[in-house]
Amino acid sequence: MSPSTICPLDIQIVHPGSPVEDLGRLMCSSVNSDVRRSHTDDILHAYYDSLCANFTPVPFSFDDVKSAYEQSFRVSVCMFLPMFPSAIKMVQAGVFKIPDTDPKVLHDMFLDNFKGLTEETVRYVDKYGPADHR
Repeated sequence: MSPSTICPLDIQIVHPGSPVEDLGRLMCSSVNSDVRRSHTDDILHAYYDSLCANFTPVPFSFDDVKSAYEQSFRVSVCMFLPMFPSAIKMVQAGVFKIPDTDPKVLHDMFLDNFKGLTEETVRYVDKYGPADHR
């Protein structure tokens, strides 16, 4: 099978959509706000360059990828923000632990990420309007 005939398939949330939705969910759930803000363009460029290297032709530009990421971020955040209160309680209960890390520091990291996700979502809503879930 040649790379041009490979089609990635994600069956967790089956729907027609943008190829960057999974990347948005990963960035929301696994990347702290400072890293996300500082390196989103680098990560999106690496993602797009990888697509270009493995699929021919790629029917969209880097700007399309960036716009799709920003627009899908609004929905991706909605999947994770409701989990934060439970995550904070788990940190407080000692379920989430990082060796040699004060639980207060971990607690503050979760709150900082919550704040960052909220701020980024507001920025993208201001830019694109409310998310369209169709």
